[in-house]
Parts: sequence; structure tokens; C-alpha cells
Amino acid sequence: MAFDACKADPRKGGISHLLFKTCDVCVPEDAFLAASSNINRVVWEPLFSECKYRISPELVGEKGEASTNSLRTSSCRPERAVGGTQTIEFKDYTQSDSFNDYDFWIEIQASQGSYQVGWFTCDGRFYGFFDFSIDISEIIEDSSDDGTSYRQGTITISEYKLIKPLRANGLLSLAQEYAGYDCTAGGYASDSAFTGDDTSFYGCIEGN
Repeated sequence: MAFDACKADPRKGGISHLLFKTCDVCVPEDAFLAASSNINRVVWEPLFSECKYRISPELVGEKGEASTNSLRTSSCRPERAVGGTQTIEFKDYTQSDSFNDYDFWIEIQASQGSYQVGWFTCDGRFYGFFDFSIDISEIIEDSSDDGTSYRQGTITISEYKLIKPLRANGLLSLAQEYAGYDCTAGGYASDSAFTGDDTSFYGCIEGN
């Protein structure tokens, strides 16, 4: 929340994308240009081209409050949080003639133990990376006139403490260049190609 003398403006909501990375790679050294929040594309590009990092389709997403587990370790002290989880709920309306949009989630679901997850908000914040579990299924509504089909999922991470985001300018737009199931341009994203810039993600409010 930004404060000035007359008002307090909260940060915008909305999770636009999930970013998955394989557990056999780390965030690269020299990930950012010197004294900058702009990414160093030279070190990131090979990781995307090799499918070490995978970007989800555009989502409708939100994260609720953390759920904590408490333990009382002394008769003289109150309980304290010793663990807990946080969850991201999302819907994916992406469709492609090739059905690669299904292949993406089948891969993530089947190999979730081999990935960690992060996420982008609509105003450009990035949070990550964390071990996770995923539950996802397809919803097919009962009307062919005004009903829709979409995938609905829950990401659960084993982290109950407050998570601090960072700015990684250029990371989302780079990821979108490898937005297919096979990490090539097009694929599941062919029906909704990214055309914005790093601070105005399509589907999100501009000017944040």
C-alpha cells in the first residue's frame, strides 16, 4: 500500500501466470543486469529453450491467506507457528486446436516432484521458487450456449511465512517467447499470444 498525505492506495490483485522450473537448475548467476531489476536475457534464454523453465498459459488466479500449524512447546509460553501452507487457486480458459494446452498441465501434474513453482501478479511482481503440489481438473459446464470449459486447479506450497516479491523486468515477456508445450513459440499460447510489455500484461489492468 502506497501512502501519501491524503490517501492510501493498495497494490493491485490478480495472478496472471505460473512459472515452473526443474529442480536440477538454480536461478542463474548474473540473472540481472548490473544495478538493475532488468533480467540478463543471455543467461536466461538457454534455460527456457531447453524447457528448464516453463510458463503457464494466462490464468485467473488468486492466493488466499496462509494456513498455519501451531505447537505449544512450553507451559509458560503460548503456542507458536511451526509450519503451514499457502495455496493459489486458478482457472485456465486457454484453448488450442492442437490440445497442447492439456499436454502442458499433464506434464506438470505427472512430474510435479521434479519442478518448483513461482508466480507473476498482474502488476509485475514475481514470487518464487517453491516446492509444491498441484490438483487440477477440467470443468465442463452444462450449457453449449453460454457455458464454458476450463481447467481449475490448486497449487499448495509448504510455506507459512510472508513471502517477499521481486521485480524481474523482462522475465515474463521472455517466458512468453517459449510458451508452447515443447517450449517453442505458439503451442498452447497460439490463440492468445502475449502482445503487451512487462508492466501491462494482457488480461490485467493497465497503468498499475
